[in-house]
Amino acid sequence: MVWQEESSAICMLANIVESEKIKCTQYWPEFGSRETYGVITVFIESQKVFADYTFRTFCISHQGEKRKIQHLHYTGWPDHKVPLYVHSVIAYLKKLLRTPVGRGPIIVHCSAGVGRTGTLILCDICLRQAAQTGIVDVLAQFKKLRDCRSNMVDTEMQYVFAHIVMAEYLAAQPTEIPCNNDLPLAIESIKEKLPQHIERLRNTVWQDQTLCPWMRSLPPLPEHLVKNRYPELAPDCSNLVYLSRNRAHNYDDYISAVTVDGFKFKKQFLASQLPMASTISNLWRLIAEQKVELVIILQKPDPDDPTCCDVMMNKDSFNPVPSLNVAVKTSSDPTKSFHINEVLLTDKSGGSSEFRQVTVLTCTEWGLGRGGKPPPPKDLVRFWIISEDIHREQGPTLVLCHDGNGRRTRM
Repeated sequence: MVWQEESSAICMLANIVESEKIKCTQYWPEFGSRETYGVITVFIESQKVFADYTFRTFCISHQGEKRKIQHLHYTGWPDHKVPLYVHSVIAYLKKLLRTPVGRGPIIVHCSAGVGRTGTLILCDICLRQAAQTGIVDVLAQFKKLRDCRSNMVDTEMQYVFAHIVMAEYLAAQPTEIPCNNDLPLAIESIKEKLPQHIERLRNTVWQDQTLCPWMRSLPPLPEHLVKNRYPELAPDCSNLVYLSRNRAHNYDDYISAVTVDGFKFKKQFLASQLPMASTISNLWRLIAEQKVELVIILQKPDPDDPTCCDVMMNKDSFNPVPSLNVAVKTSSDPTKSFHINEVLLTDKSGGSSEFRQVTVLTCTEWGLGRGGKPPPPKDLVRFWIISEDIHREQGPTLVLCHDGNGRRTRM
């Protein structure tokens, strides 16, 4: 079909596997390899992976003729729902609208081909209409879509989400900063624009409130609030990380930690507060269960704050729970601004012993407590570079600060 219709772009809005079910067969080879499907040979020429989407360039050939296809794969759109971040959809749409379409149509698909597919097509049509005519008629275009294929945009939430995407795309001021020779001047200008940026954040609250009837998450339970240093900052349940329950040892499943997407990978970070005496065991259970290999501590515990507890318990070896042993193997201070501990974590929860190396990187110059002053930008950049150079596999990076919000967000 791609060859016959002379399409030069494919928008894929589903993942191969969703909710442990196969939603779509992978119809392309792995990056750098070649595969033949019937009479069409497909080669992946390039691939760029981001947290919510992957952009690929296919080179397809048939009977000696070659064509290039742009494969725009959005990976962060849950079935029957909407993406968590409007801006990731806007970035995807900008890429789509910049993609030359050639003579053939753009192919759009998800799993069923109605909900996510219809929502994206509706946004694309209306944005192109706005660019050419200066007006948008969402309802009219929606009716046309339904005439072409039943149930396109199949939920009210998706219909509302399309409006939010278009409003943000058409009305919001761009916030991107080009990384070129003008970068220092652009950063200086941010100081002047800071009030406008804060106001814009406030002005986007309505987007979350509009989608609240469909995306409402449960508030923290009262017994969980006491496990937060600042109960008013306790995260809701939307991105919360849950631990494994173990009734035999009276282990609960709560820890004040949330997943955070990185630029290229989903759930690249876990963000939490510095441990309390009542949560230190659960923190190490989190490290073990999530296969964390790097722990970044942005502030040392405040010795004058009775709620603070040292991650290493001020010991060279300890057992946070009976099935876990934490032993410091090496300790170093490469500079006065940070400290590195290499830790061996032994996990016997599965019966046999499982060993994992964990690096604990501590920033020693960030002020103590909730209002602690950060180190100079130069030192913070060096700290970040050091953290990037530390080897780890597929596990997330755990980032800790006093309250679990301000400093780890900057990092």
